Amino acid sequence: MSRAFRSCGAEVAGPVGDMEDALRILHDGSIVDAAVLDVNIRNEMIFPIAQELRARHVPFVFTLFPPATERHWNIRRRAALVQTKHAMAGSR
Repeated sequence: MSRAFRSCGAEVAGPVGDMEDALRILHDGSIVDAAVLDVNIRNEMIFPIAQELRARHVPFVFTLFPPATERHWNIRRRAALVQTKHAMAGSR
């Protein structure tokens, strides 16, 4: 997914491996314009990150990985890319 965003000209600050990495990105001074969040990251719910993004007025979408099949992955990936593109366009 990060490769697809990069091909659209985005700078990608991930993927992250755990909540600690996600928090580090939020607190290291990085500018986050939008985010794609896996709901469950290493058995931790991502909602604290979503709450912080919401407080900063940063648009985000939730995903669920791993998908059941490759077909579902392609559908979800396209949906996430389209939703994030629209969210990013609306934030500017």
